[in-house]
Amino acid sequence: MQVQRGAVATLVGAAMAAAIAQPLWAGVINVPNGSFESPYVDMVSPYATSTINDWQKAPVPAWWLGLGYNAQQWSDSAGVFVNVPFAPIDNVYGRQAAFVFATPGVELFQDLTATFEVGQSYHLTVGIEGGGYGMLVGVPMEIRLYYRDGSGNRVTVGAAIATNANPTGVVTHLTDYQLDIPVVATGDAWAGKTIGVQLIQTVDLQEAGGFWVLDNVRLTPEPATLGLLALGIAGWSVRRRRRT
Repeated sequence: MQVQRGAVATLVGAAMAAAIAQPLWAGVINVPNGSFESPYVDMVSPYATSTINDWQKAPVPAWWLGLGYNAQQWSDSAGVFVNVPFAPIDNVYGRQAAFVFATPGVELFQDLTATFEVGQSYHLTVGIEGGGYGMLVGVPMEIRLYYRDGSGNRVTVGAAIATNANPTGVVTHLTDYQLDIPVVATGDAWAGKTIGVQLIQTVDLQEAGGFWVLDNVRLTPEPATLGLLALGIAGWSVRRRRRT
């Protein structure tokens, strides 16, 4: 019996170690232009462009035009910029990042080639900081994962809120915000559907103003198999101890 118990302990230890190491084994899903390096921005004024490759923007809303603004100004509400040496952000991934004005409905989104696979959980991480141009403290935005229904509409699977806590108006460092999607089950409406990534402004119009800096969008899947194996073996060992 000592040998059997020792073997069980070894199995449990190996399974738990595998479960702990699991994030190291997880692959990374490609998010095209996830660090906003394209298009290339020259180190000359204005150091930015409203063009963003691979990402899409929301169409101009009627209320925006009703306030007297035009479609180009809506498009200019988001873009990419080069991390200039005279006002650097200390942890930009690569040489560029994105700017997104805190205006209701301004967003960047894209449909990936990957799908929500049954048995996988998903972790979306984005480097974010607000405060530019006097953004009010407490202004929110959201990072989301979505799928499209049979009519092509985007349906949110999960969202995480980023809240501006920078009163200075100067962005010098980005904070990672993470959205965690639980393990996809067979009956989930998004199972097998294409994954979409959305970065959207949810601020009220009366609190609009300023801009966010976004960078290094990462999406990591994590298989549930190893964790469940560890729990299963641990439970089995408990049952054997009770019997003996």
